[in-house]
Amino acid sequence: MASFIVVVLFAGFGRSMGTAYLGSKENAATQEATALGVERVEFARSLDWAHIAMSGVAEDAPLIDPAEQTLVAADTALETNEPLVVDSADGMIEPVGTETVDGVAYTVWSYVSEDPNGLRRVLVLIQWAANGSTSTHRTSTLISEASTR
Repeated sequence: MASFIVVVLFAGFGRSMGTAYLGSKENAATQEATALGVERVEFARSLDWAHIAMSGVAEDAPLIDPAEQTLVAADTALETNEPLVVDSADGMIEPVGTETVDGVAYTVWSYVSEDPNGLRRVLVLIQWAANGSTSTHRTSTLISEASTR
């Protein structure tokens, strides 16, 4: 009987450790996604106004209407659709990229749009697979032309 109780206790302990490990791994992935988003936003902030534009549009990108070349308000919680700022010659924001960190593959979608006040919105969406589903993190900033001089 004592052996049975010990086995049950160790099984419960092992299960809780496994759950804690998976939670810790997901937290690390979320922190890495946050860092990737901040890195992209800070890159955009370092550019001059003419270069804060997308170099192209990825037709399969989430959050946009590629035919209209707009950031979709319903998907982004914006008040209105915003036109994408695309300049294949001078735009330095790549629309999509991938990063692998600690065995986790991240897809990084970057968008530049014109907000109604003439500011440029840089929005970054990071997606990765975790525990059989897709996790996401999103960050954005507004940049004025005056702040790039």
